Amino acid sequence: MLSDVVLAWTYDGAGVPARVFLRRRFARIWPLLAVSVAASVAVWA
Repeated sequence: MLSDVVLAWTYDGAGVPARVFLRRRFARIWPLLAVSVAASVAVWA
């Protein structure tokens, strides 16, 4: 949540379209999510 606030504050007034902002946000979250899920599956297997 805090990261979203920091990203929104950083882009404030930069004229970045919402689609670009969301794509960059997804690219930032996805790698950690993938590693976390893989680690969880490995532990439970």
